[in-house]
Amino acid sequence: MKTIIRAAVITIVCVLGHAGAAAQDFQSTFRDFDLLEFRSLGAGAAANEFEPRGDNALPDSLRIRFSTPMVFVEYRQMDIRIAATYNRYSMLGQNKSSYAIYAEGSTDLPLAADRSGGLYVPIIVATNYVRAEGIGTSSSIFDVGSIGIGAGMKYRYLSETFGLQAYAGAVIHYSTVGFSIESGSSTSARGEVTLLFPELVWKGAVIGYRLETQQWRMTDDKLNYRRLHYGAFVGLLF
Repeated sequence: MKTIIRAAVITIVCVLGHAGAAAQDFQSTFRDFDLLEFRSLGAGAAANEFEPRGDNALPDSLRIRFSTPMVFVEYRQMDIRIAATYNRYSMLGQNKSSYAIYAEGSTDLPLAADRSGGLYVPIIVATNYVRAEGIGTSSSIFDVGSIGIGAGMKYRYLSETFGLQAYAGAVIHYSTVGFSIESGSSTSARGEVTLLFPELVWKGAVIGYRLETQQWRMTDDKLNYRRLHYGAFVGLLF
């Protein structure tokens, strides 16, 4: 787990360092904006499904399975997203909770683009930590951190009064369990549409919709799970 935390810190530092160059591209189109003004804080709600894979070795009564609404808060800066999620659920009459932390950034390679936008190939670096409470012993708790790299396709359009970004991507992760030496892998995919409205509210607003899924395949197959969440988010520029 310490390795994942260290990797997460390095990832966040790297993606924040990338923000300077990204902000310059943004400013070249949104000329009335200060260099660092395309940052946003926001929140959202999503449908959330967490369930065991078919090869999960736990008895069915101990498997974690829930589909309850999830809330999240997030920070964005161009191609960077840092988010924390939380939701509650019930297992055999007991109240349980799940939370997660996500950090993701990309470097966009232009495919067919000009100053107003176009098509890009994002090279994605992503890390996350997901914990979900189970029933019984600690072995039934899902407590996994992951870090990975991937790629996708992105379309972006920017003008002085409106911004649009749509992208989809996939990531392959190395995953570790809690504070143990157990490990494994996971794959994730995400899709997102983001609309940007400068000066709509205060310095501007971000509105969007995101879908993300992840599947874990661990050496301890009691931790083989899949997760899917999708929902809307809003944020304010500052």
